Amino acid sequence: MGRSDILLSPLISDNDSGEISSNLGSEFHAMDLVNPSLKLKMKFSSLQLFREAVKQYNVQRGKDIQVYGRHMSDEQSFEVRSLRLKHSCNRVYKSSIVNSRWISDKLFDKFKIQPDMPLKVIQDEVKRRWNIEVTRSQMYKGRRRAGNQIFGNLGEQYSRLWDYCETLRQTNKGSCVMMKVERPTPNSEPLFQRLYMSLAAMKQGFLEGCRPVIGLDGCFLKGPYKGTLLAAVGRDVNNNM
Repeated sequence: MGRSDILLSPLISDNDSGEISSNLGSEFHAMDLVNPSLKLKMKFSSLQLFREAVKQYNVQRGKDIQVYGRHMSDEQSFEVRSLRLKHSCNRVYKSSIVNSRWISDKLFDKFKIQPDMPLKVIQDEVKRRWNIEVTRSQMYKGRRRAGNQIFGNLGEQYSRLWDYCETLRQTNKGSCVMMKVERPTPNSEPLFQRLYMSLAAMKQGFLEGCRPVIGLDGCFLKGPYKGTLLAAVGRDVNNNM
């Protein structure tokens, strides 16, 4: 198909009076997403950019708006073909567009600075910037999704422990690395239980420069996977730990 009509989402024209903007055929850029303006025959470089502009436009205005677009194969662009110009409904403060993914994407830069941002702070930020109400579940899932993007999925990290242990053995000759797993059934996936490691350089350093006394320090791990981290502690000839 050379051209196809697509209904993407409810949308509106730039003014609610029913008049079409005279600035037709303009091009929409990614930087315009901060405060999007949609016009008849406006062109987008991709369908993804078009959809994002529609979402942002709807959220900022708090209305269900209708727009039709068409893929222009000869120009490799996407063009607005018609807009539902009039809309009599009042502003809405809840939107189906706003979900955990939306929260994660819009507040991602803030999550990088404060990964454990309190839900009340997230709620206030969304309310201040977009005047939209969000649920606790949406905020919690959005924060968790952003954390997975920043730090990686914690569950997937456990599946890489075998490779990590083998790399330590190959690159740190003389090191001792042992990992214990359990399988509830013979065919089930292994479940991590504990990991012990003693690097060769640390063992040699203890034997050559530390007093023959070993202490044990520990801390409790927080997050979805609980546990305890234990570390052997020694003192050198200057009585430093």
